[in-house]
Amino acid sequence: MRSQVDHSIHEIRRECTEALRQLGEHAFGTIPIRSIREAGRRFHDDANLEFRLIVDVWPHRRREIDAGFLIALGEFRATVGQQVALLAGHYDLDIEGDLATVLPKLGKEEP
Repeated sequence: MRSQVDHSIHEIRRECTEALRQLGEHAFGTIPIRSIREAGRRFHDDANLEFRLIVDVWPHRRREIDAGFLIALGEFRATVGQQVALLAGHYDLDIEGDLATVLPKLGKEEP
């Protein structure tokens, strides 16, 4: 639901702001965290852009989805994935679960 996405991204921005307060200005994580926070602001700006609506056909029902919202969400997820991959690589962090699904794929995938 859009309201839940809006709330989640707002919370991500809040957590980024708090993390930036705790990091030193020259810490490696400062730039990726700022990028994630900025992506959240862009999401809120871009999610309201007007595009033609897309019809999503589900069994026994049809609904319309706002394309601007979906495009903004995709861009947010891509930015977060890139920045989390940078942070994980630099700080040697293991990323699992749902967050791992937004990380960019590196190297060749096996057939």
